[in-house]
Formats: sequence, structure tokens, C-alpha cells
Amino acid sequence: MDKIAVFIKTCEGRPSVLWVLNSITFGLQGTNYRIYISDEEPLNDWKKHLYEELQREGHHIELHKKGMNVGVAKNQLLDCLNDEDFVLRMDDDFELGGEFRISALKTVLKSSKEIGFCADFERQVGKGRNINSGSLRPAGGYYIVAPPKLIKKFHSPFKKRRVVSGIRYSLAEHTRNLLLIKRDVFEKVRWNEQLKFMGEHSDFLMSIREAGYSGAYTPDSVHYHREDLALYRDAYTRNSAEATKRPGEEEMRNVYQERWSCDRIVTKYPVSWYILEAGRRLMAKWARD
Repeated sequence: MDKIAVFIKTCEGRPSVLWVLNSITFGLQGTNYRIYISDEEPLNDWKKHLYEELQREGHHIELHKKGMNVGVAKNQLLDCLNDEDFVLRMDDDFELGGEFRISALKTVLKSSKEIGFCADFERQVGKGRNINSGSLRPAGGYYIVAPPKLIKKFHSPFKKRRVVSGIRYSLAEHTRNLLLIKRDVFEKVRWNEQLKFMGEHSDFLMSIREAGYSGAYTPDSVHYHREDLALYRDAYTRNSAEATKRPGEEEMRNVYQERWSCDRIVTKYPVSWYILEAGRRLMAKWARD
């Protein structure tokens, strides 16, 4: 049976990690997996008890000082891997709900030596970032290096899919953040340790592209982005602005300028996405009225 390492980087003031861990129990049921968590001190009392229980069950927990660069934290988790075949990279506000299918991601990955990672679709839960709750986010596309801009160009939602063993997928260079990654990829690629937070995802995916791998995403699996859980953060932090801050803008500019001759990321969607989203919002308005 395939073995999966589940990577979660979290920090103080993120109680959403409780939902992540609970959903893993059900979303990966019947799968041989081990959880790897990187967190920062100080820990809430509930986290101390939670982590002690996870360690008793054989999972791996690392604690660091506040403010550790996300790339450093993830690479240290890589150094602690056992004999897992895949790494499932997750955010600490994701949920593996009833639409999630790890088998779909594995099927796509195993279909080609060139595919190094596979993602799925992301459903927004809770309104945030001008996205209606329940909406499916644009899933993936390709990068265009056009200094000083790195452009993330998304595919059309009507793009024709490839099919393998009944699972639909599209090749892509960038995707949503939930990734199932082949262990072999990490022989060539690691996370950039200069990046604090901002830009780490695109830099990592660009590094995978540079190493000669393709990526993919499948519509036959969906994870949930629990934006609604952000309202609980204030109860665990003294400063709510600190809990939602996305640090590392200057570091991102420096790294991207050096590696990709770019100093910012620009996102572009095809016209078909705007038409589809306008239709969804109109239908939602009619339903409310």
C-alpha cells in the first residue's frame, strides 16, 4: 500500500488546524499515512494535549520559535520523512470533506513519470477575498515569465480534460495549494528557505517546472478552504491583525528578482471565468431574493 506523508505548517492563532486533522481521519480513511506538523511556540494548552496524543499515535511534531521562515520549516519536515511514497502538502485551514478523493490524485500521478504533483479543485467555505461561499476556485494553468512580472495564467473552466482510468485531469504548472507530490521530486526540489511566507507556493511550483516535471489537477476531487474559521482566530491571539498578516513581501521581491527576474506576481483569468462567475452570482442573487 502507498504511504503518504501529510505536511501541515501552522502557527499561533490558527484553531482551524483542528478541522484539518479531524478531516484527515475521514478523508484518508483506509490510507497508510503519517502526519508531519511544524508549529511555533508558544502553544495553547489544547494544542499541547493534541500534539502529545498525535505523537503517541506515531505522528511527527516539530516546534520552533515564532517567525520561522515557511521554507525552512517545510524542509526540516522533509529531513524527517520515513519511507513514504508521496507528500500531501496542505494548508492549516483546509478540510478533506465528502468531495475529496485521494485515489483520484494518486491515479493521475501514477499515469506518467513526467507528472510530479497533482492538485484538485478548491471549494470556498465562508465568504472571503471577494469569493462567494460554496464557489469552486479556478484550478490551475501555466506561468509566463514576463519581467518584471511573473504571470499566473489560468485555464478556461471549459478546457477539455485528459482521462486516465476514468479520472479526468489537466496538465498545469500552477494549481491550488493542496498538492500530492511524488517523493522523487524532492531529490531535485526543496522549498526556498529565504521566503518567509509570501510567494513560497509559486516559487516552489516554478522550481518543479525548472526541474523538468509537469503538474496536474483533477476535477474528480475537491477540498474545502475553510475561510469561515478565520473568525475564531481572535479568541487565540491578542492581535487579530498579527494572526492574518502575510509576512515577507520584501524577501519575496528579492528572491523573485534573483531567480526569475521578476518582482511581482500577476494573476490573469480567461474571459470565460468572468462570464461563469457572473452567472453564478446572478443565480445566487435570484435565490436570495
